[in-house]
Amino acid sequence: MSTVLAPVTSLAVSAPPRVDLLPPEIAEERRFAVVRLGLAGVLVLAVGAVGALHTLEARHVTQARAELATAQARSAALTRTVESHAEVPVVFAEVDANRARLAAALGQEVRWSYQMNDISLHLPRTVWVQSLTVAPATQGAAATPAAPAAAGPAYTVTVSGKAAKVTDVADWLEVLAARTGWSDPAFTTAQVQVEGGRKVVTFESTAQVGAAALSRRYEIPGTTSATPTSGQ
Repeated sequence: MSTVLAPVTSLAVSAPPRVDLLPPEIAEERRFAVVRLGLAGVLVLAVGAVGALHTLEARHVTQARAELATAQARSAALTRTVESHAEVPVVFAEVDANRARLAAALGQEVRWSYQMNDISLHLPRTVWVQSLTVAPATQGAAATPAAPAAAGPAYTVTVSGKAAKVTDVADWLEVLAARTGWSDPAFTTAQVQVEGGRKVVTFESTAQVGAAALSRRYEIPGTTSATPTSGQ
């Protein structure tokens, strides 16, 4: 009797068993060493990051200090400039006060030289002026630049003269009436006399000179000085 053996198709070979002969303390120490190395790396990175931030912050602080120093120097320069001009407001106040005084003194100036020159150009040929006086017109309450007087005549002009005939005196009054700022021309006396073998009329006339004839050279805008003065 023969025995037939089945062919062997595969042979299972099991891996040899691993045996860890290291003591647990050594293995634990190795794991701790790896962890410690990782922590050291993190610490190094953290220190580097902190150093970089510190350097950047130091630059910012240096820049800020430089800007502060520049601002302080500019502020000091501006302070010195302001102090050097401290008297300017005082000067301006003095100028304003002087303008007010000038307006009070010369606010009603009439440039009589211009007025008389213009009158002479229109004077009738048969009228001769012998004397002329100017007096402040009668005013109400005294006025100031802050409280102007009411509009009215500033001066009364009195003229004494001679004319060839009475109608010439009327022509003279018309000349005064035609002038800007002059009003109420009238004669107070008129007498016919004989001089050198011919008749002449000796007369005296008056006229009022008002605001329209003022020069306004010293007037402060918005105010009116009311102290009568005479300008040339």
